[in-house]
Amino acid sequence: MVIGPTGGGKSTALRTCVMGLATAIPPTDLQFVLFDSPEERLLPLQELPNARYVTFAQKAMNEALVEVAQEFSRRPNGAKWPAWVFIIDDFTLFTNDSIRSEWRTLASSNEY
Repeated sequence: MVIGPTGGGKSTALRTCVMGLATAIPPTDLQFVLFDSPEERLLPLQELPNARYVTFAQKAMNEALVEVAQEFSRRPNGAKWPAWVFIIDDFTLFTNDSIRSEWRTLASSNEY
């Protein structure tokens, strides 16, 4: 968790970490789900082959979480799948009840 004041460099730190991981680890081994702030500071990362979702829109976040949960449930046993890293640049986006509900569903699944 990265915590700091507005303008303190949190988004820059997140971008740096994601770029470093994406450079070192191929998409077959690592995927990112990026929930951006309304300022779209993570948007440049959407071109990374490891980036599955980059969004700040509430509806798109719901859809991304549902898609990720569905993908996890389709995994065949024993198949090699990439690790998934969820990056949330503005945690206040998760104060929406429907987002929290989707997140709980994804987190409580026994499929992964």
